[in-house]
Amino acid sequence: MSLIALEGPEPQAGDWLVVHSGYALRRVDSEQAAAIVSELRAGQEALS
Repeated sequence: MSLIALEGPEPQAGDWLVVHSGYALRRVDSEQAAAIVSELRAGQEALS
């Protein structure tokens, strides 16, 4: 994963990041991360 597109300090263990095509794009908090995971799972189920 490349951090070239990510602003701010280097991520630490426990940080949540939005990653696309191998690039870390932004940081999110745990609530945002949970919402993103939920949406991805719902999309996966819809395709099944």
